[in-house]
Formats: sequence, structure tokens, C-alpha cells
Amino acid sequence: MSKVLVVLAHPKNNQHSNSIDLYETFIKEYRKQHPNDQITVRDLFAEDEELTGIDSKFFEMQGKLAAGKQIEDLSAEEQHILKHSEELLQEFIDHDKYVFVNPMYNMFLPYQLKMYFDNVTVAHRTFKYTEDGQQVGLMKGHKALHLQSTGSPHKEFNDDFASQYLEGILNFNGVGDVTHITVESMDADLAHAPEFLEAGKRKAIEFAKEF
Repeated sequence: MSKVLVVLAHPKNNQHSNSIDLYETFIKEYRKQHPNDQITVRDLFAEDEELTGIDSKFFEMQGKLAAGKQIEDLSAEEQHILKHSEELLQEFIDHDKYVFVNPMYNMFLPYQLKMYFDNVTVAHRTFKYTEDGQQVGLMKGHKALHLQSTGSPHKEFNDDFASQYLEGILNFNGVGDVTHITVESMDADLAHAPEFLEAGKRKAIEFAKEF
């Protein structure tokens, strides 16, 4: 039995979402093919999801801890932030497979997903440095699927910085097996957008069988 962590980075408003449509197609087939696997969904846009990235609060908390303060000496807000960050990190470590779902915003990921990676990329937990200064990822053996939709074409121009960053940060943490299924030009080519989406769904169904 594998443990699968789904990280949804989509606001899921009332409009149709191509990336969510792609995800729902994939996960339906995945459940059929792997009925015993445990699936956890982390919705980064949920109302109760409070993400804190590397900001002034982060540096202030790290400074207090470095100065010798214990976690219980921090404010209630600071303790809550650290507790939630640790929850995200341990959840990331404990799962075998990852499914990241997002629309592309301005050639990049939604900022919530970048903040998520700031919480789960931690020295001595997901990566380390050797005595000779080499960086080594500690999440080897894990694998990931990235499901994404874009409004414009990007692959031919090599400017899909969202996929490039996501694969790069996963590789940094030791996750070397990363697959991308992207439906592109969903706004730029409305006449063919339904065909692009159906092609993406077919890829998602086929990949669900082997993931």
C-alpha cells in the first residue's frame, strides 16, 4: 500500500477549472487501479489553511530560537505557525507519492504552492549538506505527478517556469521521479481547448495505471 499526498493549489471558484478537471479524471482512475492506497488531500486554498512562507515573521521566530528561547516561550501565534509548518513537513515526509495540481498564474505557480515548498524544504529533514559541502536530497524513492493547465502555449518557448521550479525543488529534496501532464493554450486557442483537455485526460488515465 502506498501513501499518496495530493496538494491542491487552486482557488476552485465557480468557474470551470481545467486543472481540477484533469485532477478529478486522474484520481478517479487512480482509485480504481489502486484501491488499497491511502490518499490525503491538502487544499492550500482552504479557509482553515494558514500558510506562512519565508517572511519577517519567519526570521523573527528563527532569531528567537537561535538565541536560546524554547518554543513554549514564543507567542501563541508563533507557536501556531511552527506547529502548522511541522505538520506540513511531516506529512510531506510520510507520504510516498505526490500529486500537485495547479493553474499557471503569470508563467508561475500560485504563490500558495511556493509557500508550501518553503515549509517542506528543510535542512536535515528533506535535504542535507555533506562534509565536503555537497547538497544531498533525503527524499529519494519518492515520486511526483504535476497536473497543470495554462492559458497560453509555453513548452515551445521553454518558459513554463512553474513546471521548471516544481521539478527543480523536488529534485533538490531528492524526489527524482517527476512527471508533468499539462494542458496548454486553454485561453489562447479556445476552438481547440476541448481537444487539448481530452488529450490531457487520456494521458492522466493512462498514467494513473502505472503511478
